[in-house]
Amino acid sequence: MTVDSPARSSAQSSAWLLANIAGGALALGWLGTPLAPVTENGMLSLTAFLLLPLILPSLAWSILQWLVLRQARSGMTAWWMVAVWIGWLLNMPLINGIQSFPNLSFQNALGIARDIEIVGPIGVQIVAAYLFIVAALTFFTFLASMLLILPQCLVLLARSQTRSLAQAWFGRGVFGWTIGVVGGGAIVSLCTIVSTGVFGAGMVLPAWLALGLIGGSAGGCYAWYLQDLIQNYQGEILAPV
Repeated sequence: MTVDSPARSSAQSSAWLLANIAGGALALGWLGTPLAPVTENGMLSLTAFLLLPLILPSLAWSILQWLVLRQARSGMTAWWMVAVWIGWLLNMPLINGIQSFPNLSFQNALGIARDIEIVGPIGVQIVAAYLFIVAALTFFTFLASMLLILPQCLVLLARSQTRSLAQAWFGRGVFGWTIGVVGGGAIVSLCTIVSTGVFGAGMVLPAWLALGLIGGSAGGCYAWYLQDLIQNYQGEILAPV
């Protein structure tokens, strides 16, 4: 195991955190641009136009991670970048669902409350709809995050030296990603509901900004829960398979 100075370890920890915040914001924010995947009836349309949004964000994220972990003498290889990319592809159903957040409004929330048969004053309906949205996001994010982290765990399991880290990596990665997406999504949905209720539909956040905020918070929480493993196992974690 490589032993570095506290200052160097702190710098590497900060770089890992910043790399994931930037990668998450870029990856999800990209899908809010005009290059976002075309959808049909709420489902992804598997066209050639979908390839760029699928490949480029995850590639940028994996490169950012590789650059930081390489400086941490982690033996970073292309296997890790492949694992990040595959996890991103497996996670696309969640990412497609997150695209509905920029379109959420006060009126949409009332419609959700009526769909789930919530009765009472408008305030009660809005609160109930908001809690329903957050609960649904939590459930589906937890399921999708397992698919996101699983390929990375397989890379760790492939070597006996890192096999003992796989369980901790999986647990912390799923936990961090879920908290990040749910936290970011809850804030974005609250902002859009309140702003459209007070100022009208013109105050809805741009899609790229809303998705970027969610992605940045998700990437930050994901990295924060994992960075101590990287710091403690420099020279062993993610060494060549």
